[in-house]
Amino acid sequence: MPREIKFRRPLFEDGKFKKFAYIHMGQTCFCSAGTTVFEGTTLGAYEQFTGIKDRDRVDVYDGDILLCGSGRVGEVKFGQYKYKEFEFYGFYICSDSCQFPLIENQAVNIIGNIHKNPGLNL
Repeated sequence: MPREIKFRRPLFEDGKFKKFAYIHMGQTCFCSAGTTVFEGTTLGAYEQFTGIKDRDRVDVYDGDILLCGSGRVGEVKFGQYKYKEFEFYGFYICSDSCQFPLIENQAVNIIGNIHKNPGLNL
């Protein structure tokens, strides 16, 4: 089965988060409704689908805030990170001063994202 390539892009109105515009690339490419930008509306950076779903089968994206089975809360990020004594590049969870890989079948629940819930941002 081919990998799903999906992105979302936050839309802001007057500096406040409004909603996400979703982009799905497969055999065809489509964008969700609401991607028209009106005066006073700005677009945030693209956030990529990690290829992983949470316990409720909801897609996990870069920028989501997760509650892990261990009780830790962390933000999904993409890039270079250090786990134990090794360095990796990819999607990871950043919790306080701890970083650990985001892997399939990990017991996580999405509890927010950095746009809707900036108070949860770590």
